[in-house]
Amino acid sequence: MKDRIVRALFFSGFSIITGLIVGFIDVFFSKGLILAANLRVEYFNKLIIFLPFVGVLMIFLYKKYGKGSLKGMGYVFEAAHMENVIIPKRLIPFSIISTWATHLLEVQLVERE
Repeated sequence: MKDRIVRALFFSGFSIITGLIVGFIDVFFSKGLILAANLRVEYFNKLIIFLPFVGVLMIFLYKKYGKGSLKGMGYVFEAAHMENVIIPKRLIPFSIISTWATHLLEVQLVERE
């Protein structure tokens, strides 16, 4: 009985720490998305010229420093389907930065009436 309580406390503590870390990363990511969207709206005409350069830069960074992260979210989907895959830790900052860059420079087509 005592062993079960110790295990429950251990896993509860581990769950709380994991939740705090993931929550912090999620808030950081979300705030970055909001900032990127606001900057895009305000400076769209000045930012759009950087779209191809940022695309090439992201491909370069993935190939040079990604070390197996090029597959991106494909790793996450494979893991969700219970395939034996190891998700590289580098995927986290690469996914965050590339998503911010995409939201900063994306072109939104607006239907005009």
